[in-house]
Amino acid sequence: MNQLDSVVPDLAVKIPDLRKAIGLRNQLIHVYHDVEQIIVWDTAINDIPKLHLTVGQLLYELSSSRPS
Repeated sequence: MNQLDSVVPDLAVKIPDLRKAIGLRNQLIHVYHDVEQIIVWDTAINDIPKLHLTVGQLLYELSSSRPS
């Protein structure tokens, strides 16, 4: 997702809070020992389902717009 901004910027703007998602991912990977568990839990319960739905819709739109 980090490269989405530069590769397909029109698509990246359709994903809400993309920068925040990338930032959390980077923190989980690189600074995992300093991550607040409540933030991870809140993200998993509230934000990931929304992101999943958004990405699913975008994938559907992309596959529907491709010529057969």
